[in-house]
Amino acid sequence: MKEKFLIIIGYLFLVAVVVILTFRMAFLQRLIVDNSEKLSDRMSAFESSVISADGQISSLKDQVPGLGEYMTGLQLHMAKMWFAAEASNWQLAEYELHELSETADAVAALKVSRDKIDISDEIKKALGPRITALRQSIDGHGTAGFADSYSAALNSCNGCHDSAGYPFIHITIPSAPPVTNQLWEEFSPGK
Repeated sequence: MKEKFLIIIGYLFLVAVVVILTFRMAFLQRLIVDNSEKLSDRMSAFESSVISADGQISSLKDQVPGLGEYMTGLQLHMAKMWFAAEASNWQLAEYELHELSETADAVAALKVSRDKIDISDEIKKALGPRITALRQSIDGHGTAGFADSYSAALNSCNGCHDSAGYPFIHITIPSAPPVTNQLWEEFSPGK
């Protein structure tokens, strides 16, 4: 009798475990379904967000200035630097050199090629050492040294134009200021 009682208790225990596990399995399956639905919703939202971001990136790419606009900016900064150095306004010359360097970095970031020449790579090779030489001549306040390093920079630019198939773009030392509304000599407020 004691054995029968233990067998019945054991059987009831097993039935209870099976019932508990069945409910637990049902709960976990529902949890998985709920989480799958949430994950699916999140994935849909993420996919929509990626599609939207892709559209925005494409729109921004269309708004980025092209190589010509950056080259015109380089030309302008070179000309302004020339007149600043000619007037011994070394602070303005340094400023224009900094702007020239930033614009060259922007061209490098464009990742543009022309006639199988990587312009982005070439501008770093062509202008990098020239910017260093210009900086040294500006720091030394040497008009003659500046003219030499300036001419070397122009020659590098023109060499790049030639090798990229644009020999008709030939930059020279400016003969007139690029803008007429800027003072080239040093200016101190209150003087």
